[in-house]
Amino acid sequence: MKGRLDEDVQRLGYPAIFILRPPSLIRKGSDRFGEKAGVAMLKALNAIGLMRSWKPMPTAEVAAAMIRLSKSGETGSARLPTASMRNVVVNPLWQPFL
Repeated sequence: MKGRLDEDVQRLGYPAIFILRPPSLIRKGSDRFGEKAGVAMLKALNAIGLMRSWKPMPTAEVAAAMIRLSKSGETGSARLPTASMRNVVVNPLWQPFL
């Protein structure tokens, strides 16, 4: 369903569309047991070198990526997996890619 929704959104005709695909989110103040357990399990697996591409991401990092992308002045559309989102946030030399 996500792929189809992404395609439908891209056809809406906006000058720029960035579709972010974050992993599990680390949300401050979350009281959802399943969410907390999933994040804890992924962090443990990451610590031993497993599932690193699924490293949980704080919601603040996702928001920072959204802000930086919206201010980039780029046009077109792009889907950003986790690694690309992290690069947008942490790399001071990041340049728009479209």
